Amino acid sequence: DHLWSSTAVERRVETNEPIQVGSRINAVDKFLGRRIESVFEVTEHEPNRRSGIRFVSGPIRAEGSYTLEPMDGATRFRWTLDAAPGLGGLYLGRVTDPVVTWIFRRRLQRDLRQLKSVLEAQSAPS
Repeated sequence: DHLWSSTAVERRVETNEPIQVGSRINAVDKFLGRRIESVFEVTEHEPNRRSGIRFVSGPIRAEGSYTLEPMDGATRFRWTLDAAPGLGGLYLGRVTDPVVTWIFRRRLQRDLRQLKSVLEAQSAPS
């Protein structure tokens, strides 16, 4: 996350084992000036194909997943986040939801461009 996510401040897996279903990750993010501490649990994990998480503590109540799909010599990355309005209630719910959603989507678009750059740089021949 540190290589591509603009909100990620810290990520720490609670055990020394490889990430798997049931793994818990302590996360610190910064979004819209707020420091957000949470724990999420891996709910599904197929390396290089898909992964899912559920926030189990902290102010955000959400579930998310990503999938990687081969597509015409490239890879399609799909990311979903199912959260209550206001990013799971963190930002005043329905009152601010349109603004928070707009800002979050813009930031995510920048982050995904950064992820693409990181992955392409890692796969480029040396």
